[in-house]
Amino acid sequence: MKTRTGRGKSDERVAFMRGGTQVTLYKSPNLIAVRLRDGAVLQNLPGRLTKDLHFPASLRFHCRYPGQRIGVFHCARVDRDDVMVKLRSRTDVVRYCSHLLQRTVDDDLPGAEIGIDDKLFVEFFEPPQREDVKEVEHLYGLRAIWHFPEKPAGVVFELTEAATENPIKISNKLMETGKYQTVEPCLIDTKVGKAIPNDAGFRRQWHLLNTGQAHGVPGADCNAVEAWDYTWGTPNITVALIDDGFDLEHPDFVRTDKIRAPYDATQHDTDPRPSGFSENHGTSCAGVALASRGGGAAIGVAPDCTFMPIRHAGRLGDYDEALAFYHAFRNGADVISCSWGPWDAYLNEFWPMPRLTQYVIDICVEMGRGGKGILIFFAAGNGNEPLALDGYANYENVVAIAACTNEDKKAWYSDYGVNVWVTAPSSGGTLDIFTTDRTGPEGYSWDSDYTDEFGGTSSATPLVAGIAALMLSVNPELTAAQIKQILKETAVRINKGKPEQYTDHWGSSYSDTYDDKGHSLVYGWGRVDAGAAVAASWSMRNP
Repeated sequence: MKTRTGRGKSDERVAFMRGGTQVTLYKSPNLIAVRLRDGAVLQNLPGRLTKDLHFPASLRFHCRYPGQRIGVFHCARVDRDDVMVKLRSRTDVVRYCSHLLQRTVDDDLPGAEIGIDDKLFVEFFEPPQREDVKEVEHLYGLRAIWHFPEKPAGVVFELTEAATENPIKISNKLMETGKYQTVEPCLIDTKVGKAIPNDAGFRRQWHLLNTGQAHGVPGADCNAVEAWDYTWGTPNITVALIDDGFDLEHPDFVRTDKIRAPYDATQHDTDPRPSGFSENHGTSCAGVALASRGGGAAIGVAPDCTFMPIRHAGRLGDYDEALAFYHAFRNGADVISCSWGPWDAYLNEFWPMPRLTQYVIDICVEMGRGGKGILIFFAAGNGNEPLALDGYANYENVVAIAACTNEDKKAWYSDYGVNVWVTAPSSGGTLDIFTTDRTGPEGYSWDSDYTDEFGGTSSATPLVAGIAALMLSVNPELTAAQIKQILKETAVRINKGKPEQYTDHWGSSYSDTYDDKGHSLVYGWGRVDAGAAVAASWSMRNP
């Protein structure tokens, strides 16, 4: 389960019993947990909670714990208690609101937070009579929800709307009476568990888990860890990358059965490896999407999915370009990622995709995957210019991906337009992207098999393609149209309410404002959220 640190220092101790031992934790100075009522939609949490209430400027949405239906907010310490009062007033949505706790006074490690559940456990000295249980319910606004016929002295209570204190305070007051063997509050350990990979460079991959590295904004990432709570991907789902060549001997791609149906659309053979020193781009793109778990220092967002490498070396003819897509179609690709297109910021005029390529792309989208459709992602471009100039990324049957930064802002170079679908974390802030590089002296980094200088919409695009592969891994029956819609509905609207003006490469002004439908020329429908998208895909499965 994904967590983010509040990076604060607390001097507020909280002591209570746990496992028969008194423990001491500390209130987070900045983080507040909100648990939703049944039926409330977690993805809509920030907007619904702040509607019609005057919150301080310091309040911002922090992260989600989907399995527990909990959202976390961050605010300034001086605003925290007032914010909690206002959040608790939203009884139509909020089941309860509480502090997050941390294990030490100054705990800035990801996953260090402890949530307070809305339940507590009471162990009576003797099996309680009904009036004993009713007494506890009445005094503290609780409701008994579970007892144990095998050992009837133990009862679990949960808070009701009549409760005026949190379970820790209630537990301590009950214990002080001396009438009970044990009283303990139930906690939620929010630490990241199985979904943290052991790849040595993972902590450098802020686009997967941003904890504020290099003064970035915690949470300004693709929310990969929540998605990994559902799946790391499955070999049954194949992502085709069409690019300039791929180092298939890289440690992150040599896993048995990792590679499927390799193809070189330039030479018309089955060897898509790079030719010469300049073909470095494809290996890095592939790592963003598909680098295997434990294979090396990096990890892709869909590490267990299968990789179909298709070499597209520079200026292909229209026929060869169409063959690249047709190969993906005929050989069972589920998703296609393309981090290329016309020259950026070159002529300030529209350059169309050839009809032959359009025709084959239409086949992929309309007939691929047995009629469910192959979703094709294209990089929006790095020219800080209108997407409308790009006949590839702007084509109606592909999905255009823009780029944002580790500071949750527009990447300065990213193209903009009405057909931008979503944005994804990439370079342009205080950090670039850490991913796979060609082995040996070739590549972006001559002394390493990895690079920390990748980026552009070239990196954002395979990231979203990999997320689509995770969605299909939990629900392979999704159509291309459904995947596209889920990405839209689960995207996070960054910089909402703080519109900024930009000037493009050609001197024209544009804004990142969201329109009445929720779309921004800069961010599309928002920053991609892998955790929410995979959760939504899971929920749509047929029984």
